[in-house]
Amino acid sequence: MNITVFNDTIGSPNFGCQLVSNSIRKAISDTYPGSTVDFIPMHKLRRSHHKPDIVIINGEGSFGHVTAVPDGFRLLSFVLNNYKGIAPVYLVNCSVQVPVEFIPEAENLLKECDVVSLREMCSYNFLKENTKLDNLKVFPDLGTYMFKDEKEVDANIDIVFGFGALLKFLGVNHPKIKEYVEVFNELAEEGYTVKAQEFPGNPMNDLKLIAQYTSDKVELVGGTYEDYFNTVKRAKLNVTGRHHGAVMSFIGRTPFYTFESNMWKTEGDQLMYGPFNQFIFKEFNKAELKENIITELNKYETYKLQIDKTFNTLYNLFDGHIRVTNDLNLKGLESK
Repeated sequence: MNITVFNDTIGSPNFGCQLVSNSIRKAISDTYPGSTVDFIPMHKLRRSHHKPDIVIINGEGSFGHVTAVPDGFRLLSFVLNNYKGIAPVYLVNCSVQVPVEFIPEAENLLKECDVVSLREMCSYNFLKENTKLDNLKVFPDLGTYMFKDEKEVDANIDIVFGFGALLKFLGVNHPKIKEYVEVFNELAEEGYTVKAQEFPGNPMNDLKLIAQYTSDKVELVGGTYEDYFNTVKRAKLNVTGRHHGAVMSFIGRTPFYTFESNMWKTEGDQLMYGPFNQFIFKEFNKAELKENIITELNKYETYKLQIDKTFNTLYNLFDGHIRVTNDLNLKGLESK
């Protein structure tokens, strides 16, 4: 079996990209043992080195954005022009958020895929309501597959927090960023165990942004995407604007309190894995945010039962984005 994977992001410093790229490799190896795979990054777009039996496009965030037509449609056009009719084309692990005026053009491209499998519910609901596409599936983010069999550990950290892709719109000097960190400084001063977690992204590493404002009561935690997961899974609450921060929280069975991202990913995560709670970063009140975090933390036992139940319900779909390429009849959350 020859497989070509487009939009391979394993070379990115972003922890979410690393998580998904490693998960794709693991899921393909498990679904198609002994296969030959050609991984092609989008920034080095080229034809495959072999004639593929199937073509997989890693959707990631390339097909969704709040303010613009995302660059992934250029990638999709390239793949369809070169492989439609030669091999089945699967767009997987995807979020789609486009301007209303671009919906007809997006629909014309997406309908040419054998399957479009979404990774969160907002994108799925958007396409169901605004298009006539009949090739839609929805599964948990493929990043869930990487740590699916990790053993649970006791939660000995109260709060882990980070930032997120919202920085693209706010800028590094936005006053709300300092206020946000001050909330956690105060919680740490009051005796809560608080850790600020590294998550490299565009345009800045979360930890580098946060570190300039943190008190010495807040521990700064760096490392790799595996380290991120191993810290978050020991927490009672993760506060994040990162889609894959929420995904790794879920896999670690840690409730998450989210704010908006550069698209509707975190809202979609709440629909799929929660719901827990969400706040609007650009509008939060410092005192209310602190109070809400304490409230969320105090719900840990209830949330833990909820997230364990959801984990068990979704477990068999963690590799759905790859398994559906081998079984078009595989039902995802669209059938629930």
